[in-house]
Amino acid sequence: MSIESFKADIEEGQRLRGWITNAYAQIEFLLGDLILRCREFPEYAVETATFTHSAPKRVRQVRQMLEKQGALTPFAPELTSIIDRFEKKHETRNLLAHGFCE
Repeated sequence: MSIESFKADIEEGQRLRGWITNAYAQIEFLLGDLILRCREFPEYAVETATFTHSAPKRVRQVRQMLEKQGALTPFAPELTSIIDRFEKKHETRNLLAHGFCE
């Protein structure tokens, strides 16, 4: 393996790391946005009373909202699928974003 090949592999790995962490961040942001927007619906008053910057806590809040009948009910299957997959990748995201610092 040449030095140039090694450098290309490192650069590609960094590029892919950026795509993965950015995709995770977009979903994390949208979960927060959903929580804030759902403050308009009285049925979600308890779940939307506080706002967190923790992705696992956002997932927990949205799951609690999905357990209730309300404005999110028609979207529950799709939202559940997204947050299930999102939650499974939390540790991978932490490794990519923070290395072994966490």
